[in-house]
Amino acid sequence: MGDDAQRPFTRSRARAPSLLREAATGAEVPDSDASGDPQQPVDLEQTSDEQDHGEQPRYRPRRTLGEGGIGKILLCKDLRTRRDVALKQLQDYALEEPDIRRRFEREARVQAQLEHPSIVPVYDLSSHPDGAPLFTMRRVCGLTLEDIIEALGDGDPELSALFTRHRLLTAFCSVCLTVAYAHSRGVIHRDLKPANIMFGEFGEVSVLDWGLCKVLTEHQDEPASRRRPPEQARPSIEDQQTARTVHAATMDGAILGTPGYMPPEQSRGDHSDVSGAADIYSLGAILFELLTFEPLIERQHPPELMVIAAGFPAKARPSERYPETAVPLELEEICVRATQLEPAERFASARELCDAVQAYLEGSQDLAQRRVMAEQHLDEARIALKSASMSNAASKDATNTDATNTAALLMAGRTRAAQQLRLALGLMPDHEGARSITAQLLLKLPQDIDPATERQMRAALGQHRPAKRLGAVIGLGGALIAAAAIALWMGVRNWTLYSLWLLSLAAMMAAGARLARHDAAPSLGPFLFALAAYLGIQSTVAGPLFLLPGVALTVVTMTILLRRANKQQRGAAMATCVCAMLLPLALQLAGVVPRSYLFADGLMSIHSGMLELPALPTMVTLLVSAVATLVIPALVVGRWVDRLVAVEQDQALRHWRLKHLVPESTLRSATDEPAATGEGEAGHER
Repeated sequence: MGDDAQRPFTRSRARAPSLLREAATGAEVPDSDASGDPQQPVDLEQTSDEQDHGEQPRYRPRRTLGEGGIGKILLCKDLRTRRDVALKQLQDYALEEPDIRRRFEREARVQAQLEHPSIVPVYDLSSHPDGAPLFTMRRVCGLTLEDIIEALGDGDPELSALFTRHRLLTAFCSVCLTVAYAHSRGVIHRDLKPANIMFGEFGEVSVLDWGLCKVLTEHQDEPASRRRPPEQARPSIEDQQTARTVHAATMDGAILGTPGYMPPEQSRGDHSDVSGAADIYSLGAILFELLTFEPLIERQHPPELMVIAAGFPAKARPSERYPETAVPLELEEICVRATQLEPAERFASARELCDAVQAYLEGSQDLAQRRVMAEQHLDEARIALKSASMSNAASKDATNTDATNTAALLMAGRTRAAQQLRLALGLMPDHEGARSITAQLLLKLPQDIDPATERQMRAALGQHRPAKRLGAVIGLGGALIAAAAIALWMGVRNWTLYSLWLLSLAAMMAAGARLARHDAAPSLGPFLFALAAYLGIQSTVAGPLFLLPGVALTVVTMTILLRRANKQQRGAAMATCVCAMLLPLALQLAGVVPRSYLFADGLMSIHSGMLELPALPTMVTLLVSAVATLVIPALVVGRWVDRLVAVEQDQALRHWRLKHLVPESTLRSATDEPAATGEGEAGHER
């Protein structure tokens, strides 16, 4: 671990001395003696008071590290080895209790025989000159898991950067293996909790306080598949003094352990039922707290309430209690299984629990690599969209040619972004950033489309519709031909005008058929020219204000809908019809051509320049024209309204599906806020 990793420990001394613990229990007591620093240089020189200690005590007290109900821990100097040690001794009143003395010596012997890197080694078991027992062990410095969880829950930035979830889980695996080793030696800890797990400055993890441990006479808690043959088994801890004091330390009815971490069978005080599964439960409670920064069983007062709560199923699913912690499902299932009420339903061993967490860690490394790759693809998508946005901004002041080029760049940028987003979501389907931008691309349509893309879109939209459009044109032409036949029935007054009228009708039908056959027709110019000629000559039948508006409305409505005319095309079609009515009227008012409308004595008479106006044919013509003016546009518009409703329903269904793929907040942001997709608000309407 480098200097940067050690800095939070160093700063903790100055900022919050209570975060530091030494020697297994108790708070650090300030001492001006700098030689107590665990990072002091190794000293090999012998001082005068150490050259011949003779009958002097071997351990020289330096300061008190902590005190408990029956014991006290001192920081001492070992005059023989010149190292600092933690010396544990009994309080004065406890020296008079034989059972307490036996339990004290038992703790020292058990811990001394548990030779594991994560268990504090016992150096010596001896006594003071007055006979008071003592034992010394390695001095341990660092932060307890309890302190770390509290700091992480408060949002400490330094410790949050140092103690990541991955590092805490790795340390948890070390604790599990330490407990598995103890179980293999027939020892159950019975008081595992965050306060008894210490993190050192150089990566070491220690399991502390074995004073409440239970010693088994045989390896009854080890799975049969993992048990060694008797001749290969490790020697169990079979100290006769220990065996005589086990029952004194674990009498039935006495609750030993810490409420909130001990399992139901331990909280009942029936120690005959306590097995290695009890430590599995405690480890599960620690894992839950490590992941959520909250205890598995809420701390209550008095503590007896927590003991009662231990008899009920633990609510060990972080997704239900603390969903904001985003605990992966694999770890949640581990918490649930480790904290089952029935010991048989928990993990079979601490090693099996370790293997489950380790399997997640190995998978999380692959997940982390996938996340890095997804971020790279997401960055590429953002760059492509930013480039498209710059192209779109430049197109606002560009010429038509430049605007076409920038529109092509815009579509290319969106296409590139979509490809990168697809790769990002393939690696991380739940990546919030990629899902958000994807939703914006789907919901925010581009304002400008290059001609090539527009032609492709029109081709895709009209792939199966040319025949239908051609049929509509033929139907309209048939109606107009029927009108020409009716004109013959009425009687032709001016055959020249009638012939020109038929020629303009033929030209308009030919232009309409051309538009129907080709999805990418260059323009509506030829059709509109033929339409203007037809309407101009039609005005000589009953003037520009009768019959003509209905015919113009029908033709223009069908043209706009069938061709999906854009704003400019719609404007051109309407302007053509208006001019076809106003120009003949202006010529009549100017006296250039004979007037169609004469007014005398409050009456208006219509003069037809092309046809006769007999009563019956004229009434039939007016009736058919009125009905056609109402029915044909209504049918055409109604059909397109049905299509529009179908499209809206399809879009609503797609939005509903998208809502189940993308969070609602993302959909709201994509709908309400401008997306980073490179479209401006300006642009032509299609």
